[in-house]
Amino acid sequence: DALSDSNDHVRQAAVMSLGWMGRRAKHCVPEMVPLLEDDSPLVRSGAAWALGRVGSAAAEATPLLVKLVETKDEPARLWAIRTIGAIGAGAKDAVPVLVGVIQDESDPHRADAIDSTGAIGAAAADAVPALVAAMQDAELDAAEEDGGDEEFDPSRGGKLLNQFVWRYTYSRGTPPQQLRDSERAVDALIKIGSPSVPAITAALTHDVLSIRVGAVKVLIEQHEPSSVSWPAVIAAFRQRGGVSWTCLTRYLAY
Repeated sequence: DALSDSNDHVRQAAVMSLGWMGRRAKHCVPEMVPLLEDDSPLVRSGAAWALGRVGSAAAEATPLLVKLVETKDEPARLWAIRTIGAIGAGAKDAVPVLVGVIQDESDPHRADAIDSTGAIGAAAADAVPALVAAMQDAELDAAEEDGGDEEFDPSRGGKLLNQFVWRYTYSRGTPPQQLRDSERAVDALIKIGSPSVPAITAALTHDVLSIRVGAVKVLIEQHEPSSVSWPAVIAAFRQRGGVSWTCLTRYLAY
């Protein structure tokens, strides 16, 4: 059995070959999972990647994937975070460790943790507060402070805000690697669905502009327009000389 060969490279090649088979390798998951604790970092990372290719059928790997996320074992840690997302709802027990990554703005894999949390869906309800906080975007908020005039005067920072709003609200179709963490958090909350609604509704009155912008986007994407509380949405954007209102109208125009 190549998965238990004494040579590290053979074990790595064997488990990655199974990964290339995708879901067809689901019957091999019990043999693949122990390799997440292999002595070789090459094998550990290869196993984490391969199990992600198998997808939801690899749910039994979740406890060991969580252990990898808690380590500094790279690149196995990165692949473990991504594989949790590939497993989806079956990896719901990994939500607490993903929340820890999301809350650490310096973590190099924060974006992947946000994406994986969204992929878990409604079962990731406990991550909603962390994702709401992750919608904050310092660039947008700084632009509002510098350019809070209705005319978007470039000399006062309005041009920066103008460009940001267009990118923020027209992000549909943007390659995932180009999305900002704040945009990823919005997408994750949309995927989580109804469990996020109370927190998102409360975020409409948040002091931070970027969180209000994100909350509106989540509510509109999650529901039919007729079910959105438009008075609450409008009230959230009637601030600072119309700049926030412009954010809303540009999004709705899209």
